[in-house]
Amino acid sequence: MLWLGGFEPAEDVAQCVALGAKTVKVIKPYQDSVRFLGEAKQAEALGCVAVATDLDHAYSKKTGGYDCDPKEGALFGPKSVEELAEAVSQLHVPLVVKGVLSVSDAVNCQKAGVRYILLSHHHSIMDYAVPPVMLLPEIRKAVGQDMTIIVDCGIDTGAEAFKALALGADLVCSARAVMKALRKGGKDGVVGWVQQNTALLRTYLNRTGSPDIHHIDPTVLHKRAF
Repeated sequence: MLWLGGFEPAEDVAQCVALGAKTVKVIKPYQDSVRFLGEAKQAEALGCVAVATDLDHAYSKKTGGYDCDPKEGALFGPKSVEELAEAVSQLHVPLVVKGVLSVSDAVNCQKAGVRYILLSHHHSIMDYAVPPVMLLPEIRKAVGQDMTIIVDCGIDTGAEAFKALALGADLVCSARAVMKALRKGGKDGVVGWVQQNTALLRTYLNRTGSPDIHHIDPTVLHKRAF
């Protein structure tokens, strides 16, 4: 799936959808609930397969206050369980909550009816944040198997994808690795990266006796003690 980060104009989103990309549009957590829902519904109408919001982007690392839209200055802010529940009820496509980094985050999303969460520290938006894969088993245990868990941050190879899947993830994101491949080799670089790391993931499945990504024995992983 293609994730669009938050400020792309509607025509760019429509073009991605028209090319056949399964597109997820990230909507910033605007304090203005009408704007937040309006942009989410617009993404749905444009054909996006899901809408996401990155809750950890509510705050500014530079000022210590609320972050904002760089063009218009519209303030972001935290979203309550009730606000998330309202968004879930208003949309006909899944709402993905991005930036989950604790059991309480995940459980509150579940209370709101959110069925898709993305564990992420937004590429170190907070210094010394725990790597999402370290929290993954605990979060999976807390929410059970009904919630789809996506993992982000440092998933740059098929081997790293294998580890996240073994620990309980359903999906992984590899945006920075793909963008690096794009800068180095254009479209062919991206295709090559995907093929190479799909093969690497398949190799790890084969060498650990895992029939597919849904049936990986987590005991094949050996964790370092910190």
